[in-house]
Amino acid sequence: MTTNKAIEGSTGRDQANDTCLQVTPGERLRIRVSSVQTMGAYSIIEVVADPHNGVPLHVHKNEEEHFIVLDGTLDIAVGNRRWDAAAGSSATVKKGRASCLAQSIGYAPAHACGVFAGTYRGTVQSGCR
Repeated sequence: MTTNKAIEGSTGRDQANDTCLQVTPGERLRIRVSSVQTMGAYSIIEVVADPHNGVPLHVHKNEEEHFIVLDGTLDIAVGNRRWDAAAGSSATVKKGRASCLAQSIGYAPAHACGVFAGTYRGTVQSGCR
């Protein structure tokens, strides 16, 4: 995975415009607390996934992921396990495990909060709305 250096060293937010970052088409995120702010301990992101969109199968070698579904339902896969996680559900992905998540049910976007334990170094592109 490559890292966008402009995002890595910033808070991930344009405070004036409150812009979000696009990981894949149909999915937006905002870095609410960056790993720079916590000296590499953790980062917190807000995720909005349009219907039937989400993050493809991937692996984080350095970070453990924790997700809390705030609204809607996410289809979550970790290793060989797959399930629908409704609002109020949470999931933890140990570092080095393959995982993916996507909005799975209905016609409204799913909304989640993600906490990455360690220095998040995902691939993101700025400028989505």
